[in-house]
Amino acid sequence: MEAEFDQSRFQKTLEQYVLSLDSEVWPRAVNKKGLFISLGAAKRNPKKTYESIVGELMRPVTATNADGISRPVPVGYVIAAKRASKSWNAQTEERWGRGFKTLRLTSSRWRNQITKKFKSMLGGRKRSLKFLDAGWFSVVRLLGPQIGGRYDRSGGAALRGSLKGDIVPAKRGQLSVTIISTSKAKSENRGGFERIGHPPLVAAINAEMESMEEHMRVEMAQATDKFNRAQS
Repeated sequence: MEAEFDQSRFQKTLEQYVLSLDSEVWPRAVNKKGLFISLGAAKRNPKKTYESIVGELMRPVTATNADGISRPVPVGYVIAAKRASKSWNAQTEERWGRGFKTLRLTSSRWRNQITKKFKSMLGGRKRSLKFLDAGWFSVVRLLGPQIGGRYDRSGGAALRGSLKGDIVPAKRGQLSVTIISTSKAKSENRGGFERIGHPPLVAAINAEMESMEEHMRVEMAQATDKFNRAQS
């Protein structure tokens, strides 16, 4: 996922932060920021229970049937009916002609089709959140050895399945780190991946930027205080 927002302030802050450190630790410092951002994005991803997802999909909306009768219907079933209609047997529709719309409101086969789509939506929404976490934790696992010490988790418990992230780490002569979440979900086709995963990533980047700015304010204040004491 590529974060599409103005990163100029963050890049400038990162440059100033790195220059405030000894050159020997520059690559490690940049990689640490990539790791912290990944952890922050995972931490900020929505943590929803199965019950809360059901509650969202059961929110009532007013729907009108083919006879012009309006009644409250769970929004999840409205969405499920729209998706089910795309795969509904075209031959059945042709056979029943004008009476098809009335038929499918009472047909057990049609109700089963809607229920199947509804359950698929529930499972997809739950899995999509786990996929986002898997992407950022994969980045953390890859960046750890580049930083070393307590950040190196390469010897820990293995992640389930293949890694769903990638990195281009910072090194001497290349003081930039690229973190990539390659986790996928079916909802991505409808913009769900971008909609759910992008705000936590932006929030994590902003949090790290504020942390660097605060660090430099403290360092500057200490340097100024030390200078003033030396002059007195």
